[in-house]
Amino acid sequence: MTDYGFMNKSTTDKRNHEIYRMRKAGMTLEEIGEKYGLTRERIRQLYESQRKKHETINTWTAFRKMLSTRSQKCLITHFGGEDIFTHPEEIASKSYTELLRIKNIGKKSIKEIIDALKELGYKVDISGM
Repeated sequence: MTDYGFMNKSTTDKRNHEIYRMRKAGMTLEEIGEKYGLTRERIRQLYESQRKKHETINTWTAFRKMLSTRSQKCLITHFGGEDIFTHPEEIASKSYTELLRIKNIGKKSIKEIIDALKELGYKVDISGM
């Protein structure tokens, strides 16, 4: 049994992914719980959390998968919903100056968005950059 009393986010993410993988491979909640020193119920909770993440991410568009959570949230707030990820041409049509007007977005996020759009083959107006 391993001591998981002082785990950082990276370590817990790895552990939770491993729990998800083991459960998908057919291990019981009890077997996984014994390995990590956790109850069956806690293993079930962690597995369900990972399962929901995997199912959600698998439905995301390629554009959305390329963006950080911060960039995604800024775009969702500014454009009024998640539909913006299925229509990235709307973002590509904006100038750099227009993108800077998005609330709480910074130059690093704009660069990330522009790079993702270019990688997907969109022509982006970077005047003002």
